[in-house]
Amino acid sequence: MRKIFLIVFALLFVACSSNVAYIEQKANIQVSSSVNKLGEKVYEKCIDCHGTHGEHIALGKSKVIRGWEAKRVSDALYRFKDDSYSGTMKKVIQSKISNLSDEEIEQVSLYVSKLK
Repeated sequence: MRKIFLIVFALLFVACSSNVAYIEQKANIQVSSSVNKLGEKVYEKCIDCHGTHGEHIALGKSKVIRGWEAKRVSDALYRFKDDSYSGTMKKVIQSKISNLSDEEIEQVSLYVSKLK
């Protein structure tokens, strides 16, 4: 009787554990897809100069942004937004990002960091 109880308990434990893992995985997929959608939407403003995958030297003057880490992207965007960046094309970029919220900057930074 004790062996049956232990077997049933073990099966219930495994079933519950795998269900929790499935729910967590599904939640992560939903969160990451919503993040990608916002980041992708914001990045649409950047495609003309930086290319679909961040592969272009924007207007022949900037750096290729594909492969940048999210922090590097967000740091650059915040510097453009707060007018502490003095590089080329400053006014063009400021006109595109001046109305972005912090959330939009963070999400587009994550999106750019995933470009391949």
